[in-house]
Amino acid sequence: MNVYFIDPTYVKPEAWKPLLTYLKVKAAWSFIPKNELPESLYSIIKPYLKSSYSNQDLTKFTNHCVYWLKGHFEKHIDLIPNDYKRYKDLPWEELENMSSLSAIDNIRRLDDSNCLILMKLNSSIDSIGDINTSGSSFFELLTKISISCLSILHKMHGHSKYQHQSAFITFDEYFSSTYLFIPWYRRWTRYYLRNKNRMRFDFMHYVLQGVKENSPEDFPIIDVDGRKLLSRIRNQDGDLKYKAFHKIAYETKDEYLREIEEQRRQEAEADDWAREVDEMNRAFWRECGESGSNCESWPGWDD
Repeated sequence: MNVYFIDPTYVKPEAWKPLLTYLKVKAAWSFIPKNELPESLYSIIKPYLKSSYSNQDLTKFTNHCVYWLKGHFEKHIDLIPNDYKRYKDLPWEELENMSSLSAIDNIRRLDDSNCLILMKLNSSIDSIGDINTSGSSFFELLTKISISCLSILHKMHGHSKYQHQSAFITFDEYFSSTYLFIPWYRRWTRYYLRNKNRMRFDFMHYVLQGVKENSPEDFPIIDVDGRKLLSRIRNQDGDLKYKAFHKIAYETKDEYLREIEEQRRQEAEADDWAREVDEMNRAFWRECGESGSNCESWPGWDD
């Protein structure tokens, strides 16, 4: 089963139906008040939206989300039979019908009741110019929900099968990259997959491909400078903000690299001077001897 954390701010209205169809979303929870959700999204998820935020205590609302998710897992995830200690020990014919930590496999093989959790997200740029989506503040909430749900299930059932049979995925707010939660390390990592040619793609590539297949008229293959690319589901406002955000990241990275280069240059100059002084000292003792009695030839020796 998959759980998707998504910010709806910059998604094109026409993208919601093919996107949620591809992701096989059948249940939703929103940390955004329903009157602030895009109508194009709300009209689709209204039948299965379990709850939406309305200025109540955020901690309590988060805890309600955790317990709703826990109950949803118990109801909809078919667990690994007790005859097998580990997920990978199952015979393939049984394994292919089991939910796993692989979101892409869950989409391709199963028809799970996947969950959509809506909230406002924001990426950040660190001091060296790297885009630090998984380290930004909102990930604390996503991490709490993921860890709390799996921890409660582990304590109640005495096993860790749920953490091997569920995938928590986060999309950045610009729908340019995705992150997978690794429960045993309690951290998020970029969600990359390899195709048959061993080329690496972000999970987002497969999402955009699925959107195109579900709505080829709205999201066709586009030609950009002779390259065939998948259409983005990001709207125009999001595209402008995405480009401005990446411009700041590029400038920050460029400034950082210039500072590093200057630091290395200064260190190299210092090293060169230290070597020069060391060589002068060696030359002095070679010519003058340990007692310094033969140093009349050195300039300034008698001063």
